[in-house]
Amino acid sequence: MSGSENPTPEQAAGLHPEGAPPQELQGGYHPNTDELLKQGHAATAHKLAKWLLIILSGTVLLHYACLMVLIFCKRDEGIKVLGELFHSLLPVLAGLAGSAITYYFTKNGK
Repeated sequence: MSGSENPTPEQAAGLHPEGAPPQELQGGYHPNTDELLKQGHAATAHKLAKWLLIILSGTVLLHYACLMVLIFCKRDEGIKVLGELFHSLLPVLAGLAGSAITYYFTKNGK
């Protein structure tokens, strides 16, 4: 018996490996990857801007809630510490949110 009489599992399943397809053969579906990358980039910029705004507004709301609790409990030391913390944190968050929003609204293709 020769090797051609005993088919391989691929040949038994009806598959006949013929090697790599020639480079000229460009069949099948080829998506426009540039457009997909632009859409993904726009979606990421949108999510980033949205989340930075949520973080900024959440921080401001949390600060005022804590401030109201400290005023209600008459904790003057805590009010001063919270004020210093907020004054150091607010410029950083506002800068991040502002730069994300500026980038989102001024980028090309929007």
